[in-house]
Amino acid sequence: MEILQVEKVHNALHSFRARLHDLLNSICVKDLPSPSKPLLVIPPNMKLVPAFQTLIDHEVLSAPVENNSHGYIGFIEIQDLVVSVIRIHNTSNNTSMVELGDLVAQFKFESVFQVPTSPRHSPRQPHSPRNTSPRAPQPPARPNSSPTSAHQSENADHLDVWTPAYIATIHPITFVTPDTTLWSLCELMANRIKRVAVENKNHRIIRIVSQGFLIDAITDLLEEMDEQLGAVPVSFLTLESLGITPRAVVSCSPNQSAIEVFKLMESHKISGLPIIGSDGKLVNQVTPSILKKFLETRHISNIGCPISQLVESCDPTQISITLHSTVSEVFNRFSTSHSHRLFLVDEEGLVIGVVSLKDVLRAIVSEQEK
Repeated sequence: MEILQVEKVHNALHSFRARLHDLLNSICVKDLPSPSKPLLVIPPNMKLVPAFQTLIDHEVLSAPVENNSHGYIGFIEIQDLVVSVIRIHNTSNNTSMVELGDLVAQFKFESVFQVPTSPRHSPRQPHSPRNTSPRAPQPPARPNSSPTSAHQSENADHLDVWTPAYIATIHPITFVTPDTTLWSLCELMANRIKRVAVENKNHRIIRIVSQGFLIDAITDLLEEMDEQLGAVPVSFLTLESLGITPRAVVSCSPNQSAIEVFKLMESHKISGLPIIGSDGKLVNQVTPSILKKFLETRHISNIGCPISQLVESCDPTQISITLHSTVSEVFNRFSTSHSHRLFLVDEEGLVIGVVSLKDVLRAIVSEQEK
């Protein structure tokens, strides 16, 4: 009986992936609804503090940065400045500076961002021949791109040198066209790509598509799919049946200071983590939205207060799942919580792991890649 049950799950999972593959391959980026907000692009000569204030004003966490040739360099993310300011503040003895702008203007950004001499990959290095334009405009020349020589630069202390254009080389842009399918986006975003830029025939960006937007689209498709896949309903398929292995979770406590939490996020190269109580149960989470809120206040003194005072109230059940959560439940939870990660809890409600959007997208495309 158990063997028959395993076979039914396997067949259902195969049917689910095949059906979803066909649906996502039939929909192109150009078929998606128009963005609700106009595209935000940061000019290359804008200074850092105004650039991040612009992100806040437009309620976005990142934006592409133009170069002086009307091409694009990369993305600038709000987390870049906040985490870096935390590092700067941690080494500063000047307690009289309470405004972020004052703090930013005092330090060498090359020591914080450690911008590589050459980007990890070219702004137009193709991840997939179908999805990426062959054009490869290079970023503008960067003064003293080597961190060592930059330290020796006479102007290295000035904000005029360390512009968004310089920092954007850390986050290269992956370009796709309006004819790119949602399945191709799944393949890209299952491999460390957080977002892609859609460009027109004139090589101008017309919209940004993120992992979250893609998950929302898949969630809508799941609701439209037939209730039955073969002999087994979609609701029968669980997170465990997708073959996802939850990763170990990096967490913080409600009483840890904001600066401790930000340093933890920076050292692990993550943009969010759960807040776990002394009983081992999920209390809340730290997300990029808190970084926006922190930057809005502009007062450095906030980094010393408990992290629980800065995060917005959250229902822990909306950001947690179990191995027995169904595929539909997992996608709905991602979509409704607008979170890039969900936390795995056991029967007693104790946090035992974390599952990200990338993990789910990778599980969806894995069988098709074999």
